[in-house]
Amino acid sequence: AQGLARCMPWGSILFGCGGARVARPAPHHLAGHQLGTHCHAPAGGQYSNITLRDITVLRPKQSAGVLLADEAAAMRGVRFDNVVVHEPAARPFGDEQYYCRHVHGVATGATSPVPPCFEDRTGAVSAR
Repeated sequence: AQGLARCMPWGSILFGCGGARVARPAPHHLAGHQLGTHCHAPAGGQYSNITLRDITVLRPKQSAGVLLADEAAAMRGVRFDNVVVHEPAARPFGDEQYYCRHVHGVATGATSPVPPCFEDRTGAVSAR
């Protein structure tokens, strides 16, 4: 079964570690990185023109995140506009902060850190 998700705006969200309870799946490895879940992209899933806007994450316990799509159906048109992760942990993805596979996007506004699979249009000076 194939799925299609497109033109999906998400915004004005605040995430933090202020006592929120989170279910913890069994550990799994992704390309040599220890993660808290088994990550794989849905086969045949199609995602395009997805915008995340005005999202703030405060002091996550791990790196900024995972951006993953099926090799046969890469994500295109993904935009992070003012998506800010404050004080992300170095583990498991180190300086890149994101695990990116088969995703093409753009970072705008005050987005930080910029995923390595995104074009940086933030105007900020990057250490990369």
